[in-house]
Amino acid sequence: MSNKINTALIGLALLSLSSISFAAGSYNQERGQRMMQELNLTTEQQEQFQGIMKEQKEAAKEWRAKHKEATREKLSQVLTGEQMEKFDEIKKQRSEKRKMRKKNKSY
Repeated sequence: MSNKINTALIGLALLSLSSISFAAGSYNQERGQRMMQELNLTTEQQEQFQGIMKEQKEAAKEWRAKHKEATREKLSQVLTGEQMEKFDEIKKQRSEKRKMRKKNKSY
């Protein structure tokens, strides 16, 4: 049972980490702009840089979605139906809290 709990906790931690916004919108845009300025990129280099970073963002998004699904599948083999429901509720609550924090920061 202890092993199941450990596996569930690890899965919860992984899902929590994967759901944190990897590309936090305007913050990352500002960082990208600053980096391009610091690197003193030409217009052509800026376009290429932005294209590469956009590709990376999409690849990371796909990777997170794939691993989130795989982790959830593994957890469903360990947790009971009731535990999975509770897990989903905890995830939902945490997601709502993150959205509220993000919303409050944008003001």
